[in-house]
Amino acid sequence: MADQVRVAYFNGKYVPEAEVMFHYKDSIIMGDSVFDTSRTYSGELFKIDSHVDRLFRSAQYTGIEPGLSRDEFKEIMKETVKRNLPLLAKGDDWWVNSRVSRGVRTEEGQKASVLVECHPLPWDRAKYYTGKEGVVVMTAGSVRRTPPWALSPQAKISNYMNERLADMEVKAKNPDAWALMLNEEGNVAEGTGWNFFIVKDGAVYAPEARWGLFGISRETVLELARGLGIPTYEKDFGIFEVYTADEAMVTGTSTCMLPVETVNGNKLGDQLPGPITTRLLQALSDRVGIDVVEQYLRHLND
Repeated sequence: MADQVRVAYFNGKYVPEAEVMFHYKDSIIMGDSVFDTSRTYSGELFKIDSHVDRLFRSAQYTGIEPGLSRDEFKEIMKETVKRNLPLLAKGDDWWVNSRVSRGVRTEEGQKASVLVECHPLPWDRAKYYTGKEGVVVMTAGSVRRTPPWALSPQAKISNYMNERLADMEVKAKNPDAWALMLNEEGNVAEGTGWNFFIVKDGAVYAPEARWGLFGISRETVLELARGLGIPTYEKDFGIFEVYTADEAMVTGTSTCMLPVETVNGNKLGDQLPGPITTRLLQALSDRVGIDVVEQYLRHLND
């Protein structure tokens, strides 16, 4: 397979990813586009309906017309994965990125640009599954998450400047830290591309959905917790509740569920991952049919 290269779907064709080129006047240059990220487990796209529905909700909110139906988009995603499967190492999976921009404005009108591509998963995060360390989280002090009455955080829009500024502020203090964003009321909103949970007295708490992206992994955690009989709450909570939590986790499509070790230097719990996070990770593995922790740990020395 050494002569093969990753391919992507771009504006009606499957091409080597190196040939994907947006026009310099494409609206994606201004962040005028929406996107979604999904992943495979054993080569099969996980919750593809939820991901495509979220992408189309983002497009509807921003007034972008993809020019494809939901079913057509799902088939494109499946075909893109299929064409790239021969490049996967045994036991690995793909991170799948879908983008839809408003396109290039011409005299004839404007037609969306559509890209679906595959990337390797971020296997370097395997270190967080060893039990020796967890994610170091810090809150961004000067950058707050965009409020829903300004620009809805529930739409997955490619302009990530709000998140990038928060990430830059935190990494200037600690390059290894992950930036947690608060809303304008001082409550937890979300991370810079990931959702945040705390665990207290055996219950799982997620920030109220309107303050951040309703992540598919967030949705999955809540589903798994309820299936295990673990109480779940979606509500506003602030730094006091975070510092006094028994454990915390960050979730995202590519990260699954990573245990949090500290928030602003405050240690949470004495076990990594914590007992509830451990149960949820096992429940996720049972649901997707592979040991998600073991899959990451295989890449520990890469």
